Amino acid sequence: MDQSDKLLAVTTQLMDPNKLRSTDVIVTENGQVKNLADKEISLQIIDKDFVVKITDIGTIDIGKTNDFSLEKIDDTSTIQQVIAGKNIAAYLPEPTDSIIEKNETNGKKILINDEEILNLNNGTIADGVTMVLSTDKVENLSKRDIAM
Repeated sequence: MDQSDKLLAVTTQLMDPNKLRSTDVIVTENGQVKNLADKEISLQIIDKDFVVKITDIGTIDIGKTNDFSLEKIDDTSTIQQVIAGKNIAAYLPEPTDSIIEKNETNGKKILINDEEILNLNNGTIADGVTMVLSTDKVENLSKRDIAM
């Protein structure tokens, strides 16, 4: 070390612990959201862009809807391989029942009971439909619930 012409400097700064603030939300580069403060977080479509809206904080644009592919995932154990390195909106359909009789994708569209719920090409979502961040995870990924 004594032969090195590089200088290593270490500094210390005292901080008042009362002035430290915790992080409420972390958003990763691929749009994963970690909600550390129980904020209400929704995914919206605004001007054909996916936008994460975080109550009391603001919004984050994560890209044009038509830049995303739509993949229907029936087996969640394969989701990491399906989405790896791609702009994919993964759709995990609810089981069909007396209310949801038909649940399918068609290209970049989600159709429930033959009604178009989401269209990534047009950047549209049906009236009254919301996408809210769930507390549940799927294979360690953030999940948004579609509510109608």
